[in-house]
Amino acid sequence: MKTLIKKAFEDSDSTYGYRRVHTQLHRWGVAAGLVLIRWLMRELGLEPCQPKPRRFGLTQGALGP
Repeated sequence: MKTLIKKAFEDSDSTYGYRRVHTQLHRWGVAAGLVLIRWLMRELGLEPCQPKPRRFGLTQGALGP
């Protein structure tokens, strides 16, 4: 089970969290609960990288000549 979780996580370029890993394992025909997958990912030290929120300019530049 751990090897499949690790493979699904690495195939996603370390972006999948436990919910998406659960869905991928379900597609592969592996029956496992969300809690078990979350627990095993934590045990393996797999932490998804979260994209940083977009930051828009806080000040507006002068418009015009």
